Amino acid sequence: LSTIDSADFPHTVSVWYGADGNDLIFPTMADRVRLKHIAANPNGAAAIGGNPSQGEGYLVKGTLH
Repeated sequence: LSTIDSADFPHTVSVWYGADGNDLIFPTMADRVRLKHIAANPNGAAAIGGNPSQGEGYLVKGTLH
């Protein structure tokens, strides 16, 4: 999961995710810095999958909330 930090750089961390219809769900603790980033700038991206035997995976971009 990539969010945008206060210096306008990507902040990327590995996280677990789930799917709920068309939404991706990223469980997190309330004190995580990524939540501050999302409050300031809701744009983000998630890279899912990707390994040599299955291809490059997926890049999902959107508004986080």
